This record gives sequence, C-alpha cells and structure tokens, in this order.
Amino acid sequence: MNIKSVLFLPILEVMRPSDKLRSDILRSVSEAGKLPENARPSFFRAGIAQHFGYLPADTQAGIVRIFEEKRAQDAERAGEWLSILGGIFFQDYDDSPLSDQEWKELRDILSEGSGELDMDILSYAMALVVEHKAL
Repeated sequence: MNIKSVLFLPILEVMRPSDKLRSDILRSVSEAGKLPENARPSFFRAGIAQHFGYLPADTQAGIVRIFEEKRAQDAERAGEWLSILGGIFFQDYDDSPLSDQEWKELRDILSEGSGELDMDILSYAMALVVEHKAL
C-alpha cells in the first residue's frame, strides 16, 4: 500500500454505544411483531431486561408497564419511546422528541426507582425532566 492509497481510504463513521443500544431496541421491537400476540409480552419483558438490565427491578417494571400501555395504542411509537429511553438511561439523549406526557411518564419511572437508581443516571435523567418542565 502506498501513500496515495492511504490518503483516499474512506472515513468510517463509528457507531456510538447509545446508537447501537437504540438500534438493538428498535430491531427487537420489530422482530417481536412477527411473533404471535400472546408470545409478545414475555418477549418484550425479556428484551427490556436485556437492554435495561443495569437498572433496578422497580425501574424496569415501570418501563415494562408503560411500554405495554403504549404498545396497545401504537406499537411503532412504543418502540420509538423505548429506544429514546435507552438513550436517556445511557446518559446520551439525542434530543429525540418526547411529548409532555412522555416526559411525565419518565419522571414517574424515575420516582419509582429513585432509591436504587444509580445517582449519575438519576441526576442526568431528572435534569432532562426539569428541562422539559415535567415536574
């Protein structure tokens, strides 16, 4: 390889860990759509446990509960919401839009698990809740 060929190598964009997490969550939700309806809830619980396993059980339970409610109304939005939460809990929120109600839901999830939730994650997420006037 000579110097000219090195100079023209393509620049690869590296995927951030939070982007990979969000992509994995969206892919999992999409794959669940291929399962029979009665198999989906356990698949979603397992997926949330896998992707959010670093969070306390109470926090995971809140995510599952709200995700199921959202999925009953709009499965696609539920998947988007879950992936956005992944970025927030990974402390890498990318300004993806959440409704006022969704910010309040996040506030409630944080309140339920605040005693056991990692202080850095709690502080980061609560700062976003405050910033979006969802207190």
